[in-house]
Amino acid sequence: MKNRILVLLAAFVFAMASVAVYAQTAAPQGAGGRSGPGSLGGFGRFGGSAMMQTLVALGELNLTPDFTLSTDQKQKIQAIRDDFKAQEAKFRSENADAFKALEEQRKAARDAGGQEAFTKVREAEQALQAKGPKSDDAAKQIQAVLTADQLTAFQAKEKESQKQREEMMQRFGGGRGGAGAKNAN
Repeated sequence: MKNRILVLLAAFVFAMASVAVYAQTAAPQGAGGRSGPGSLGGFGRFGGSAMMQTLVALGELNLTPDFTLSTDQKQKIQAIRDDFKAQEAKFRSENADAFKALEEQRKAARDAGGQEAFTKVREAEQALQAKGPKSDDAAKQIQAVLTADQLTAFQAKEKESQKQREEMMQRFGGGRGGAGAKNAN
C-alpha cells in the first residue's frame, strides 16, 4: 500500500511538473507575452489548446490506478509535444513582427474603447494563428499512441471535461464577450 501511494504521488508530481513546464515553456504566447485569447492557442478562458487539454486529461487519468501509460507511450507523447513546441516557436519567431503589430493595434483599440476595432484585431489575430501549427493535430497524434482501452477512458474524461467547461461558461457568462455581451443586445 505504501509503495502504491508513493507511485501515485510520484505520478502526480510528474504530471503537475509536466503541465507547469509546458505552461511556462510551450504555452504559446501572443505579442506582449500573454497566453489565452489573442494568443497562439494558450489556455483561453475555459479551455486551452487541444494538445494542452489532452496532456492535462492524460496526466489526470495516469493518476488513476486503472490507467497507466507505458514508458514507450510517454516517450512518443513527449516527442509529439517537443515537435509541436518547435513548430510553434518557429512560427512565433517568423511572425513576431505581425504579432507585435497586432498587439499594438489591440492596445490602441482598448484605449479608444471601440469594440468594433477590438473585434477586427481579434479576427486578424485568429487569421494569423490559423496559419500556424495546429494543436488539434498534435492532440490527435497523442491520442493515436493510446491503446483502445486507454482511448475509451480518455474520451470519457474529455466528455466530463467538456461538460465542466460548458457549465463554467454558463455560470460565468460564457461565449464571446463574457456576461456583458449577452445583455448588450
